Amino acid sequence: MKRALASLLLIVCGNLWAGAQTTYYDFYYTNLPPARVAPYMSAFRTGFDWLYLQRYTGDSCSGCTRLAPTATLQAAALPTLSQALFAHIPQDLYQRNNVPGSTYHIVGTKAAPYIIRTLYTLANDKVEPLYQVRIEFTDAPGTPAVQDISVYDPKTAKRFSRKLVLSNYKRTIPAKGR
Repeated sequence: MKRALASLLLIVCGNLWAGAQTTYYDFYYTNLPPARVAPYMSAFRTGFDWLYLQRYTGDSCSGCTRLAPTATLQAAALPTLSQALFAHIPQDLYQRNNVPGSTYHIVGTKAAPYIIRTLYTLANDKVEPLYQVRIEFTDAPGTPAVQDISVYDPKTAKRFSRKLVLSNYKRTIPAKGR
């Protein structure tokens, strides 16, 4: 009887722990045509790392994305943008969690190229944004350069439908991984 109760207690505790786990998903949205996404993905990653890792290498990194000469963003503004980002998420969120998000939702427009990344928490059918980063790039030929970076809280961020976010999540994660 004691073994049965101990087993039942372990099962209940395991289910509570599993239910307490938060699923995170990075939703990407861009106005780039599919053929041009790859180099901008790399530039976006560098720009996001400036904020998340709180370092800007400037001219000391030959392979890093550059700030555009005409950028409205100044390197001195990056620490302030990092603070805005960490006001919405724990600083070690990406180190402690597997956050999928390699599928880009593409819409074509004539505006300057941009990529928007929104971190969502997913629970059942509930989809809640935590933060949003928008990086705008130059549209000059060659390697993209970062023109501007904006960090938004969930109240001021661009809204995406729950259905759109969930359908992109399901394409990113195999059925067994959910």
